[in-house]
Amino acid sequence: MKILKLRKNNIEEIEQVAKILYDWWGKNSKISFERMKKIVESRCSDKDYPQVLVVKRNNEVIGTISLVANDIELRQDLFPIITQVFVKECYRKQKIATTLINTLLSDVLPKFNTIYLTTTLNNFYEKFGFEFVEESDVWFENEKIIREKIYKIEKK
Repeated sequence: MKILKLRKNNIEEIEQVAKILYDWWGKNSKISFERMKKIVESRCSDKDYPQVLVVKRNNEVIGTISLVANDIELRQDLFPIITQVFVKECYRKQKIATTLINTLLSDVLPKFNTIYLTTTLNNFYEKFGFEFVEESDVWFENEKIIREKIYKIEKK
């Protein structure tokens, strides 16, 4: 298992991440695969943010996580924000998401006072030190308002 911070020249990995995110979320959101690929590519940088991390096994991207300025339509006050934490289903329960989250936090938490995320999960992010803030409207999906839980972690 290998963790890689993507750069714009990681074309194969960007394509794989875009495919994962498109299959997981993009199809239902009516985002084209090409648009998803451009979104992933735009998040690949040498800076603290935006950034995309992946876990690879045998040249296959099996998990990903991103840190962005903000991608939450209805909560533009959350900065920076962890988004698109995903592990392929056949690789779940192997602590891959834990590895991605811990790797990202160890890299960026010292550089930011607070990092946010939104989720529908219960009792997952607390083990990393995230604290529940509130439940809030976060975006629209097919003309319906989506609510999620907002969490934050602060630099100690």
